[in-house]
Amino acid sequence: CWGFSDYITWEELTSTGQDYVIDGTFIIDLRLKLEDLVGLRKVDRPDFFEANDPLHGVTLIINGDKIYASKQILALHSQVFHKMFFGQFKEKYSSEVELQDINKE
Repeated sequence: CWGFSDYITWEELTSTGQDYVIDGTFIIDLRLKLEDLVGLRKVDRPDFFEANDPLHGVTLIINGDKIYASKQILALHSQVFHKMFFGQFKEKYSSEVELQDINKE
């Protein structure tokens, strides 16, 4: 089914007696069913335990376990990793970094 089965006017939407606006808050209940996506492609998620993924630029070693990751993605989400990989630290040039006193979970 394409389009809308019914429209509602702005006056009806905002009138008193309707339960669309409560205490000045506009309530929206939206339910979607996606049947076909056009123009989008499925992107496989990187496997952080697979060494051969081309996105990995660093191997994090945590309690002896290796986790393969991207320095750029880690830096985007953490100031600590940003300074570690793009500041004046030895990890900037390292392909393996051992992290201590943390739990990988």
